[in-house]
Amino acid sequence: MKLKRLLIVSFLMLICSCGSSKSVVEVTADRELLKTMITKKEFIIRSNSAKPTVTGTLIRIVNSGLLPVGSSASNITLTSNQNYLKIKNDSVFIELPFFGERQMGGGYNNNEGFNYAGYYDSYKMVYIAKKKFYSIDLKVNNITEALDITIRLYENLNTTITVNSNQRTSMGYDGVVSKLFKEKE
Repeated sequence: MKLKRLLIVSFLMLICSCGSSKSVVEVTADRELLKTMITKKEFIIRSNSAKPTVTGTLIRIVNSGLLPVGSSASNITLTSNQNYLKIKNDSVFIELPFFGERQMGGGYNNNEGFNYAGYYDSYKMVYIAKKKFYSIDLKVNNITEALDITIRLYENLNTTITVNSNQRTSMGYDGVVSKLFKEKE
């Protein structure tokens, strides 16, 4: 009888010790913070890694050793690279590195990433309840390039960004969203 009780108690302790690393309170707070940021359209995303379209040219660059340490053709670390995608009301500010091929345009000495500051042409936000994330579709047209940007914001504040361009191969980014702090005037 004692052995049976010991097994039951051990089993219950095992079940209780197997849990999520975040408490329910933290997850709820993250969810509310995310909802507030999206509703106000005031947030900034900083990316930790880039996911370029793998092409023959990119593989040759990887083989030459030009990418940061720990990077591969399909996952480039951005820990030493300042980057962001910021939404503030009806404007978007983008400074994301580009690792890929440009099909046309750009001119000479134009090795920039995706850089834009201005109004977006369209903004569509939807919540996918089944998978628990917000999806935002942005369309941006600057003078020389049209960008279709899809942002997924998960309840744990992780993000994925996909940028499709009319002139370059597509790029993906993984990162973290945070609250946009008011700048001092």
